[in-house]
Amino acid sequence: CLQRERDAAEATMIEALGGALAVAQELGETSGSEIAVLAVEASQQAWQAYRDTACEARAAFMASASEADAVEVACAIEPISGGPIMKPA
Repeated sequence: CLQRERDAAEATMIEALGGALAVAQELGETSGSEIAVLAVEASQQAWQAYRDTACEARAAFMASASEADAVEVACAIEPISGGPIMKPA
């Protein structure tokens, strides 16, 4: 269930990224510079690295492996969906 939610959230993020890149490309065509596209791509990569590391750290504090897996997946959904999916007990 959480994995489906994560997949849906990931699809939403990819769609939003596509929109941001389209705007950045338009800006680049107008300005003659690729800086907007490069900035969007770099910020997305940095955010995903942060999200993954933060979620791995949160999961590392769980008592059981199955609980840790669920917390890691839920954590990855939070920043995309806008709020906590589940809180550790």
